[in-house]
Amino acid sequence: MRRAKVLLPLVAAALCGCDSYRYHSGRFFDETGRTGRAVAALESFIEHRPQDPRACEVRLRLGRAYAGRLGRFLEAQRHFEAAARGFQDQPACVEAAKAGLMDCPDFFPLEAGRGWVFGDTASGGRNMRLEWDLRRSAADKTTILGSLFAGNKRINTQEKAYSKKDWAVWEGEPGAKPVAILRYPYVAGRRWTERRGKYPVDFLIEDSAVEVKTVAGAFSDCLKVRETDRRFKGSWKYDYYCPGVGRVKTTAGSPGAENPNTELIKAVRP
Repeated sequence: MRRAKVLLPLVAAALCGCDSYRYHSGRFFDETGRTGRAVAALESFIEHRPQDPRACEVRLRLGRAYAGRLGRFLEAQRHFEAAARGFQDQPACVEAAKAGLMDCPDFFPLEAGRGWVFGDTASGGRNMRLEWDLRRSAADKTTILGSLFAGNKRINTQEKAYSKKDWAVWEGEPGAKPVAILRYPYVAGRRWTERRGKYPVDFLIEDSAVEVKTVAGAFSDCLKVRETDRRFKGSWKYDYYCPGVGRVKTTAGSPGAENPNTELIKAVRP
């Protein structure tokens, strides 16, 4: 009896027309975990009805299926971008699509239960250690408490706020305007400029497919982001961000040289 009730909308949709059947069957397969059949039905719906009012929701479902269950980020990006740019009359759907792009792949995870331990590269964390504890404080903002240790002695703590919106990952310190530390699209050559206080800071994604090794392990398909404070001529820093992990390494750069600074020692995942 229960199965019959579930199937009734599909039968009704089939009687009403192919497009409605594709839509309802795609939703049904998606919600019951049959990803392959869901993707086939929803892709067919989009092919036939790209401007249908339901197309934004369908593209969200496809983006989440490709990114979260199939690991096919290019297809996911295609659908999230189409939803974000093509349905301005559906602001909730547009914002959800933009959020999806920030996690596609996710170079700065902010789920509850995350944690990171960084250490100085020279000693593998024995001399200096920074522990990040993720604390969610609101739906649109995450607070990370950082504790700095010299050996076993904690010498400093600091809170920073992070959020994902407006095509970027934002980092904010108490009393300061947030700074976009990552901006979509995550491609080599992407540039943008922010301000830390009164001073301009230039960002550049130098590479989007870097292999990185730290004490915590080996990571692939990482972003190498150059950050240059214009006050300091001839020097800059690099941050390496890896999918599903976040920042894993920081180095100091200068013409012809790159010197290790800190690296990921341990990542705690939910």
